[in-house]
Parts: sequence; structure tokens; C-alpha cells
Amino acid sequence: MGALSGMGRGIALALAREGVHVVCSDIKEECAQHGFEEDKHIPTHTVIANNGKTSAYQQCDMGNTAEKFTLIELTVKKFSKIDILINNAGV
Repeated sequence: MGALSGMGRGIALALAREGVHVVCSDIKEECAQHGFEEDKHIPTHTVIANNGKTSAYQQCDMGNTAEKFTLIELTVKKFSKIDILINNAGV
């Protein structure tokens, strides 16, 4: 998911609060600074880990097939399977 800011960040944090292991991804590694979150300078996967939940990060451009496969491979390697897939990437 585009998890570094906005709706994607909100979805990732909400799922983590419910105990879901979250793999955060975004097109770039830098946090967006235009959001409303007080901790927007901290990557979402770090916020999740700081709250005692399980998370990982993988850079992914959803328009790049190879990067999508890398994201899937990382997720399955780390968590054995994918239960929920959210793609909120877009303009």
C-alpha cells in the first residue's frame, strides 16, 4: 500500500492496531511532509514497530511489475502468506 502518508498511512496504522502484520510500501522511501499527522516525519512502518506491532517496509512502484513481485516475495518470505492486499496507490 502507499503507506507513507494520507489514506495509506491511516489504513496501515488501523490494521496494525488490530494486530495485523503490515508490509508498508510506497513509491519512494522519504515520508511526505504535506500530511496532517504530527509524526509525519517518521516512516509508517517505524511508527507501527514503535507501538509494539509487526511491520516491514519495501519500496514499490505499483507501475513496475518487477517491483510488485519483489514486494510479494518479501511479504511471503517474512509472513508466510498474504491475507489482505490493499492497493491505494494513485493520483
